[in-house]
Amino acid sequence: MSEVNNCKFYKLTAYGARCLLIGVDEWHKIGSRYKQYCKNKGMGCPILAQFLNSNKKDMIYLKEVRKIVFRQEF
Repeated sequence: MSEVNNCKFYKLTAYGARCLLIGVDEWHKIGSRYKQYCKNKGMGCPILAQFLNSNKKDMIYLKEVRKIVFRQEF
């Protein structure tokens, strides 16, 4: 999996490469439609846009994801 152009939320997990912003079952149902966005740094992704435009509670969650999953600031 080439990670150079991948979205920060598209990661290899125990369930395979997937978007971390949606559940495993949902990814298996709709992931094929969204992979193009994942492999293009998330540009134009409606899931990412919805997440980034969500309420403050979700932004606190995003900070926790950064700490736990990525171990870096971006």
